[in-house]
Amino acid sequence: MHLPHQLAAMKLGCRWQGTPAATPQRVATNLPPVAYSRIIGTPRVAGHNELIGDCVETAACNAVQTAMAGKGMSGPQISNDLAVTLYGQITGYTALNPASDRGTDPSELFAWWRQNAIAGYRLGRVFPLVVQSEDDVRHVVSTMGGVFLVLALGLAQQNQLVWSAAGTPGSWGYHAVWADDYDGALTTCTSWGEAKPMDRSFFAAGFVVGAYALDLVREAEAGA
Repeated sequence: MHLPHQLAAMKLGCRWQGTPAATPQRVATNLPPVAYSRIIGTPRVAGHNELIGDCVETAACNAVQTAMAGKGMSGPQISNDLAVTLYGQITGYTALNPASDRGTDPSELFAWWRQNAIAGYRLGRVFPLVVQSEDDVRHVVSTMGGVFLVLALGLAQQNQLVWSAAGTPGSWGYHAVWADDYDGALTTCTSWGEAKPMDRSFFAAGFVVGAYALDLVREAEAGA
C-alpha cells in the first residue's frame, strides 16, 4: 500500500469540467446487496499515473479488466503501457512534449471509446449516476461489476490510508478510478494499481463528483 509521503507525489490526471455529459439517472429500484466482492483474480492496471496524468485511461483499462473477468477471462492482464498509449491517442500526449501532459476529461475518453476498442471492448453506452445516491452506485457495482468514478481529492486525502471526508474537495485535484468492491462501510477502487478503500462519507460530502455506469461490448459480439 502506498504510504502518505508516496501519495503526495502521485500525479492526478482528470480534467473535470464540472458537469456530466448527460442528466444523472436513478437506477436502483431495490436496495442493493449489503456487500459485493470484486471478481477473484482480476488484475489491477496501474498505468503510469505516478508520473503522468493517465488516470482516466487507467480507470478505463481496469473497467475492461473487470469485463474480461466477468466473461471468465482473468487474463491476459492489460499492460500499464496500454494506458499510456491510450492517453496519447485520446489527448495527443507524448513523452517528448511534457506540456502535453494535461490529463483527460472523461467525456473525451467516452467519445473516443465509442468508436475505438480497448483490449477488444468498446463502450456501448454510458449512464451518469446521482453521485450522492449510495444505493444507485452500489446497484451498478453489484449488477455491472463496477463503476467509473471521478473524485475531487483534497490535500487531506494524501495522509489517509482510507479516504474519508476531510478537508476541501478538489484542493489536491481530480482523479478517475474504477470501483468494483464494497461492503457496509467502504467502497474499494483501484488507484495507482492498488486497492484503495473509501469511507461511505466520501460520497455525500462532495468528494465524488462523477459516477458512471459503463455498458461495455466485446467487438465480436457487437459485430454478431
